[in-house]
Amino acid sequence: MNKSKIFHLSIILSLLALVSTACSEISTSTTSTSGVAESNFRLLISDDANAIDDFASVNVTISKIGVHSANSTSNWTEFVPDITEVDLKPLVGENALEIWSGNLTTGEYNKVFIYVNTVTGILNEELGGEETEIKLPSNKLQISKPFTISDNETTSFVYDVTVVKAGNSGRYILQPQIAQSGAKQEFKEIKKQKEPNNKGDVSLENTNWALESYGTSDNLSKLLEDTEITIRLIKNSGEFQGSSGCNSYFGTYDIDENLLTIHQPIGQTEMACLEPIMEQEVEYLAILQDAESYEITDDQLQISCGDRLLNYIKD
Repeated sequence: MNKSKIFHLSIILSLLALVSTACSEISTSTTSTSGVAESNFRLLISDDANAIDDFASVNVTISKIGVHSANSTSNWTEFVPDITEVDLKPLVGENALEIWSGNLTTGEYNKVFIYVNTVTGILNEELGGEETEIKLPSNKLQISKPFTISDNETTSFVYDVTVVKAGNSGRYILQPQIAQSGAKQEFKEIKKQKEPNNKGDVSLENTNWALESYGTSDNLSKLLEDTEITIRLIKNSGEFQGSSGCNSYFGTYDIDENLLTIHQPIGQTEMACLEPIMEQEVEYLAILQDAESYEITDDQLQISCGDRLLNYIKD
């Protein structure tokens, strides 16, 4: 590989700042489309913080969803969600998970029900690490918030729920958070992690990953010939390291379920290579530093940042 003069690290970092954009754009709940939308309604689950920090996980099993037309006292539409089990722990703040998308009759709606079978909470280790009861009065959640369904746009309704601790009793209660719900909420969409395959799980950590392609989902670029980009995330230490095609790079990270956070800044050695090798390196690190989530399928790893992707294969 041809090498030229040594670059100061600040120059590379400034290039990263120019190339990098926010990993996932904050979405608003109603997205206009041209023509007829494939689905005119999406329901997403989110979680207001409150007592969620007491838990390692809070799993909610949903049996069905109901929406009520504003034009009739008896006109209810009910359907089974695409995702029936939701862990609220990764969905704090603006994070939201789609549990159903499809088509509703156009018109005005004013209520959304979620029917819940079970709520299972596992406390953090410092609180005992045991399963604890979370109460849900009447086994359903109800929110009264008006929204409109039309054929030429998709309405995304964020249904925010929260676990609260009831006074000095020590009991936990699951309840809707009306102020943070509705079709006018901003959200960051989180993808549900696929179930592990049955051929032997491949771990994100302590595995050498080699990059195969990068870029937006509709415009992926293959690596340049005679270049290699790698990453290895080291379990327990929370550190990562690899080659970005020209320089070695390193830093720290956090994972939570299928969420991946790369702490900034990313450290690098200070070598410079001829173009387009440097351009490839800058684009790669710009996506990596904005990482939001990951997914492993067989021996392949995908790190995603909205529609920006890094596709690796086990090395």
